[in-house]
Parts: sequence; structure tokens; C-alpha cells
Amino acid sequence: MMKNQQDNEKLGLTRRQVLTGAGALVGASLMHQSQAQNASLASSASSTTVFTNTTIVTNNSNRQTRLNTALAVGDGLIAAIGPTAEVLAQFPEAEIYDGSRKALLPGLVNCHAHLDASLARGFNEDFGFPNSLQLPISPGSLISDEEATLMSVVAALEGLRCGTTTMVQNTGGIARDASALAATGQRWVFAESVRDIETVDGPMSPPRLANSVPPTFSDQLRNEGMQRIADLHSQWHDADNGRISVFPAAALTELSSPQLLRDVRDFAD
Repeated sequence: MMKNQQDNEKLGLTRRQVLTGAGALVGASLMHQSQAQNASLASSASSTTVFTNTTIVTNNSNRQTRLNTALAVGDGLIAAIGPTAEVLAQFPEAEIYDGSRKALLPGLVNCHAHLDASLARGFNEDFGFPNSLQLPISPGSLISDEEATLMSVVAALEGLRCGTTTMVQNTGGIARDASALAATGQRWVFAESVRDIETVDGPMSPPRLANSVPPTFSDQLRNEGMQRIADLHSQWHDADNGRISVFPAAALTELSSPQLLRDVRDFAD
């Protein structure tokens, strides 16, 4: 590690440049893999795949589990579920995956994510959220927009590794990361978050409540936030055959004026 650091110093590279370069290489590699997988899926879109002799955990109201069952997928949809022999008889030309000692489960949903906060995960886990450490400089202020997008993609990929196939990204300024997140192939709800309060800059906490003052709200902040929602909605809502949707979100009740809450509700309706 010391030798690598000395080599970097000889080349005039800062730690940030090294990390950014490594992130770009990882991102390019992942994008290449994703494009190759998408091309492969597209070429076989009309074929059928059968998972045989497997356990299926359904997503119906009873959360039924079906044992030693086959599931056929064709054109991106479930084509049949039943005894392995019967399903194979329906699709004799299907590609077969042996599901013995394995299970198929519905994808998990992360219903409230702040993906670029993966950068701050360590000290948020130690000091809670809102963070009680009160760092004079936040980690997020030390990185570029491109690096912040990389942090969001890292969090999305970690979600995929854990089986999370749907993410609700609930934050402000999603447009910066939207293209990179869409490229992961997950189902997305971009919940663009708006606040219009001027007197505080974060969630209410007991110390803040004890020292609070009557709130004041900004028409400009409200209008700018609602415009961000409208712009994101027009560009991304129902994109990629409905895989991506956009929803308006008030950041927190205590950070929102009654007018902002009405505007968000009207947009949702």
C-alpha cells in the first residue's frame, strides 16, 4: 500500500483522482456487462425458460410456498406454474434450469432509499440519523457530482446482490443520477423530494424542537421543487415500458408548508 501511494505521488495523482479512476473502470465494466446481458436477453426474448423441480415462494395474499414445482417464463412473463413434467410437456423446446435445492422468490422492495448516503454509512451507523456527531464538514461536500452518482450506483448494486429488485429513491435532485440508476435494470420509483422551509435544514429532533422558532417558508423553494418534479416526471415517468415511475414527495411534514403539501397532493392526483 505504501509503495502504491509513493507511485501515485510520483505521477502527481491525488487520492481522489485514483478513486475516481477506479470507479470509472468499475462503472465501465458493469455497463459493458449490463449491455451484453441486455443484448443476450433481447436475442432470446421469444424463447421460453423453464425452472424445474424448484421451490416457489409466491407473492399472493397467502404467501403460498409451492414445493417441487416448475415455472416457465416466456417473453418476460410467467407462462406456467405446475408439476415439472406437465410444464415441460407444454414447452418441449424450452431452455431448462434445474432448480433442485434452490428457490424462486419475488424481488424485494426498498421503499425508502437515499442511495448517495452510502458514502456516510459508517458514521451514520455509529451515530444515528439525524447524525449526532455533528461533523463540521460532511463527507458529501467533499466529492464531485460524478462521485456522488457513483455512490448511488454502488448502493443500487448492493441492493441487487441482496435481492432488491425495486428501489424507491426518495431524495432531491434525482435527475443527476437517473440515467446511471436506470442502467442497473432495476424497477425504480423516483420520488423527487421537496422542502420549502427556510428556518431549519434537516429533520426535527428533540434538541432542535427545544430550540425551534416559528417556521418561515419560501415560495421560491416550493416553486423550484415542484418544477424539478414536473421535469423529472416528463422525462422518466413510464420509461422503459413502465419500469421507471416518478412520484412527488414532500421531504418531511415539519419541513413543508401547508401549500407545498397541497401542491404535492395535487400533482400525485
